[in-house]
Amino acid sequence: MTIRNLGDDTTTLTAEGTQLKLERPIDAPRSAVWAALTTPEHIQAWMGPRNTTAKVGDNDVKVGGKWSVTPAAEQGSDIVLSGEYKEVVENEKIVRTSVSSSDPEGNAATETLILEDNGGKTTLKYEIEVVSAEVLDGAIEFGMPKSVIEQFDRLAEVAPKLG
Repeated sequence: MTIRNLGDDTTTLTAEGTQLKLERPIDAPRSAVWAALTTPEHIQAWMGPRNTTAKVGDNDVKVGGKWSVTPAAEQGSDIVLSGEYKEVVENEKIVRTSVSSSDPEGNAATETLILEDNGGKTTLKYEIEVVSAEVLDGAIEFGMPKSVIEQFDRLAEVAPKLG
């Protein structure tokens, strides 16, 4: 399969088959990045486009716990992302399902977030596995790479303030 490089100066982002993989250094300790990823008031500050505030619904960060977020879009949005936590290792790893309310078929993706300690800084590794290469291609054409990079750029701005 062809690997497509979709990243920028700060973020490695590749797509291959049904997977989108991101790697992003963050100038903050893992505990601060964890807090930014799992605490509602911090999630609302980085999830979604710049100059917007997400709405956090469910946020039960434990195996079997539910999560839901409405990332505000620039034009206004009522799209809800939601799912269930499958694996949680505090300050290290999250595996969860993710479904968009805009998907009429309700296809669940699997998201994996890994936080690697690099001497007081963190490397965030994010992988999303979707149901088919066609679904990933559609998301890429719709602008997913730009929005994912922008969200994690915002996360990288929020996390250092927490640690």
